[in-house]
Amino acid sequence: MVYVHYGRANGVNLVPASTIQGNQASALMGYSVAGAGDVNGDGFSDVLIGAMPYSNGQEHEGAGFVYHGGCAAVYFVL
Repeated sequence: MVYVHYGRANGVNLVPASTIQGNQASALMGYSVAGAGDVNGDGFSDVLIGAMPYSNGQEHEGAGFVYHGGCAAVYFVL
């Protein structure tokens, strides 16, 4: 399972912006994680998530997933 946390002016937001769960218990979702730059050209950094022994047609071929970053909404409480 992978938890994605957005940064903010005073550090990292402790509440995850997203929780990503694989559909295979033995796939090791999140085994590797890396910054990917701006993959989709929207101006926000994206993240690559690896699942080394993921199986999809072949046994343990591995897979990579892209999490597209974005701008989290800001709420003010008065």
